[in-house]
Amino acid sequence: LLHKNGFKGFCVDLDERKLRWFRFARGNRVKTICGAVTNEHNKFIEVYKVRSRSPFSLIDTVSLDHVKRKEKKGYKYEKKTMRNYHINDIFSLVGKINVLNIDIEGKDFEALKSSKLDIIDPEVILIEDHNSYFPSKELIKFFSDKEYFLISICGLTKCFAKK
Repeated sequence: LLHKNGFKGFCVDLDERKLRWFRFARGNRVKTICGAVTNEHNKFIEVYKVRSRSPFSLIDTVSLDHVKRKEKKGYKYEKKTMRNYHINDIFSLVGKINVLNIDIEGKDFEALKSSKLDIIDPEVILIEDHNSYFPSKELIKFFSDKEYFLISICGLTKCFAKK
């Protein structure tokens, strides 16, 4: 919907094949970065790609705990080392944005807590929360302190907007 309404954006992903398809579908209105986004300052990090029948990994993560839970359900995974970006490095590269969708498979809130949101000053933030359908008190307080309020819940994704 954002693309159809002329929005431009950035996409960071661990899978270059996904990014190629994303550039094909979005054209020159999207810039892509292949790598991990975390709250760590390491230049490189171990990442885990859950194998599936899909041409793309459905779950790519830096969270070993997250991938181990999938392994218990019968999924296989592979490990590799990739370029890592601290979340603020990405924010500095991107600058002011309207919408932030953060989905880094189990490390979303951890990375966001270490960020300086004022760098990008988004009006809307979507964040995936694997802990519960309902947002935790900690998540609500974090966003409330930054003057955002919860406007919707869609599965694991919580959507917050500026007051």
